[in-house]
Amino acid sequence: MDSQPIEPANVSNQRPVPPQKSDSKRTLAIIGFILGILSLFSWLLPICGFPVAITAVILSALGINSSKGGLAIAGVIMGGIAILLALLNSVLGMFLGLTGYFNNIQF
Repeated sequence: MDSQPIEPANVSNQRPVPPQKSDSKRTLAIIGFILGILSLFSWLLPICGFPVAITAVILSALGINSSKGGLAIAGVIMGGIAILLALLNSVLGMFLGLTGYFNNIQF
């Protein structure tokens, strides 16, 4: 008798696939990036700019450890810039309003 090893029919030599990262962090990074872009335009109205920029920073910070970490970092930076611009805009508006600058404007 010839003794040949018997091989199972469905055996493959491939490595097991590692589990994929959760898509939720990736989604948070993308949404944070988009809100970061929007916050750069909404800072002119501080009542809109602050919430959008703060949301962009929070969502981007939550998504930094995802596969889209670069977008998340960009979202944090853009959101931070928009927070500073909105703060500057609101302080300047309060200063000009309190000094009576807007009282001398004639339409």
